[in-house]
Amino acid sequence: MDRIFLQASSFYQDLLGWDTSRDLTLEVAFWGTCPFCFKLSTWSSGSVISFADALHDASSFDGDLSEWAVSSATDLSGMFQGASSFTGRNRD
Repeated sequence: MDRIFLQASSFYQDLLGWDTSRDLTLEVAFWGTCPFCFKLSTWSSGSVISFADALHDASSFDGDLSEWAVSSATDLSGMFQGASSFTGRNRD
């Protein structure tokens, strides 16, 4: 799902039901997406090996990623770079 929502500025759809269990990469998936109103808490991320820059510059993102499995990931570089609102405490 590389670059799927790259710099999206007006996408307001429910993504909770998306099947992401076979995706191997979320590289640059939400780079620069603002405003960020996607809920991603139920996404299955256990197969993802690269989250590189996934939320880079998604400055309004502060969603719940507590259920994301990242143990298979080999690249988390830049995942939250520029995601200035992300605290890791908010729940969807």
